[in-house]
Amino acid sequence: MPRMPKRPCPHPGCRALVEGKDSRCPEHLSAKRALDDKARGPARQWYSNRRWREIRRKFLIGHPFCAKCNRPAQVVDHITPRSEGGEEYEWDNLQALCYSCHNRKTRMEANARRDG
Repeated sequence: MPRMPKRPCPHPGCRALVEGKDSRCPEHLSAKRALDDKARGPARQWYSNRRWREIRRKFLIGHPFCAKCNRPAQVVDHITPRSEGGEEYEWDNLQALCYSCHNRKTRMEANARRDG
């Protein structure tokens, strides 16, 4: 199968050639990650901590299917959101969900907060 031709890094003014349509050169990839992390804010950065990643990995091994629809799970969700006082690391406050069910639950929670 033929490979895609290299493209310029999408960072303005950079002339480095990279593979893949969304790729950046190593210099600008790390700069983009730093900006993304900063934009996420501390609440989102929490999900990158080592303890959470390990608990998430173990939880998905023990609960491989979505608690709502029984499809393969990709997300470990806090039943009571952390922002509402839900326990961060308690297995009793966790559930495995597929992306679709997790996004639906997140939308419903956001609408409930917005509507008061």
